[in-house]
Amino acid sequence: MKARPLIGFILGSGLVSTRTNLGFIKRNYEKLGIPFSMKNSSKFLCLMLCIFLFFTSIVYAGINEWISNGPYGLTTQCLAIDPSTPTTIYAGTLGGGVFKSTDAGNSWTEVNIGLTKLWINCLAIDPQTPTTIYAGTLSGPGGGVFKSTNAGNSWTEINIGLPDNPSARCLVIDPSTPTTIYAGTPGNGVFKSTDGGNSWTEVNIGLPDNPIIRRLVIDPQTPTTIYAETLGRRVFKSTNGGNSWTEVNTELPE
Repeated sequence: MKARPLIGFILGSGLVSTRTNLGFIKRNYEKLGIPFSMKNSSKFLCLMLCIFLFFTSIVYAGINEWISNGPYGLTTQCLAIDPSTPTTIYAGTLGGGVFKSTDAGNSWTEVNIGLTKLWINCLAIDPQTPTTIYAGTLSGPGGGVFKSTNAGNSWTEINIGLPDNPSARCLVIDPSTPTTIYAGTPGNGVFKSTDGGNSWTEVNIGLPDNPIIRRLVIDPQTPTTIYAETLGRRVFKSTNGGNSWTEVNTELPE
């Protein structure tokens, strides 16, 4: 049998539609001028079964298969990878603080010295000095933004200029000037630091009142361009380092 009729026959016989009843198989055999018999039909069904088992075995051989390596018993809220050493990973958890892996996730160690709130919303790694890491927590006493300069071994609270009982839903770092950081908060909008988190300034001109910031994204080539997503699926854009914002929702669903 030539390749093209064979392909058409397999498709027409139900490999896609799963119509493998004998009457349908018989009609396709007759179209190709092949004598139909129960023996030929059995061969065809065996061929289809082998194809099915072959592709099934590929899936179960490891494709699309995931392995859980912890940290166990906690909800992992965020992950950050060291850009210079990708086998080093940090996991922010809800209630368990920050965990660190130096073997690509095969094992984890708790790194919470100095953290006064263990409900971690977000993590950000300095792209030029990856031992410097920032963590944002849920709101409440002891919360806010924390900084580590020794790869998570210890943390320091950096909340000067942030509102009382601060919370950070998201953190982004200017890749060209890593001392410039933006923090998105729930209900207080966006805050900016230009000194590595030592102090913060509110930058909300153009944003709605009491904005709940869900996401911040910074343009890697033009870091003064930043995008903010607020609750309600509204997107805002700043082209001047957060000094002012413009809504950019044309054609987005309401």
